[in-house]
Formats: sequence, C-alpha cells, structure tokens
Amino acid sequence: PNTKVFDLQQADIKQLLEAIRDDIGDLAALTQTPVTYLTAHMVNVSGDTLHAAQHSHVAKVRRRMDSMGWYFENVIKLCFQYLGDAKAQEVDAECHWADPEVRTMAEMADLVAKFNGIIPLELIMERVGFTADEIKRAISKMEEEKAAQQERDLELAEKQAAIRAAGSRVPQRSGGG
Repeated sequence: PNTKVFDLQQADIKQLLEAIRDDIGDLAALTQTPVTYLTAHMVNVSGDTLHAAQHSHVAKVRRRMDSMGWYFENVIKLCFQYLGDAKAQEVDAECHWADPEVRTMAEMADLVAKFNGIIPLELIMERVGFTADEIKRAISKMEEEKAAQQERDLELAEKQAAIRAAGSRVPQRSGGG
C-alpha cells in the first residue's frame, strides 16, 4: 500500500571515469608500470612504443631482482643452517632469475648470431632463456652431431683416397693414330 514508483534521472559519470583514468595514468608513471598492464584502452600503438613503455618497468624489475636475490640467498642459507647442512657456510650461493624482458624469436636469433664465436655457447643459451638441463642436452646433441659429421667426413676422405689410388694403377692408354 505504501509503494511509490518513480523515475530516476540518468547520471553523468563521465567526469568520474576521466578522473579515475587520470589516477591510473599517474599511478603508472609513479610506479614505472606500463599503462598497458593496468588498462585495456591502448589503440593503434606500435610495438616500438610498447617496448619503450616497458623499458623503465624492466629496469625497475632488474633492480628488485638484485636486492631480492641477496635476500633469497640468505634465506636459503638460513634454511640449510636450520637443517644442519654444511651448505649453510658456502658463500657462493646465487639466485637465478628469469629474464624479465620479453624478446621475440627474431631478437633471440639475432643475439645468438652476433655473439656466437665471441661468447661461449653455454652463456649465450643461458641469456636466451634455456634452462641448465636444456643447455646440457643441446650441447650433448651438438657434440654427437659433430662427432658423426667427422666420422662421415673421414669415410668420404677414405673413399676418395681409394678412388685416387685405384685410378693411378689403371694403365694409361697411349694415343695411336
């Protein structure tokens, strides 16, 4: 019996949404976080622009990796000390982080091509993102293939030497005319 029906006016929240969008932009600038991580409103942006936007974020992550790596190394040593393991006294503990920078396959191939022969292959593969097990397996396969190729080259050389030796024993025809 006391029910009232009425019509609410449409509220204009455009200014509120713009203020929130500005706050997100300010947050991204202060924290060095690419805006693309916080919003989905990037339109018609080139890959180079996105890469440049991620540069400061990657630098921030690398700085955190350095400080947090030291922390985790000490935590692991403390755990070994708790377990009574001698590894707690080792000073060469090292925290390995994945590369925070996103690279395309073309960039990685270019890196390998440029540094191959200058830097040991293991270091190049580590930089590209292979795990320690993958590096060992790849180097093992490469060594196997190299040995197999050397064996094939030796067999070919032996065959060629046998052909040359057989050719020198064949009597030469004298030209009559």
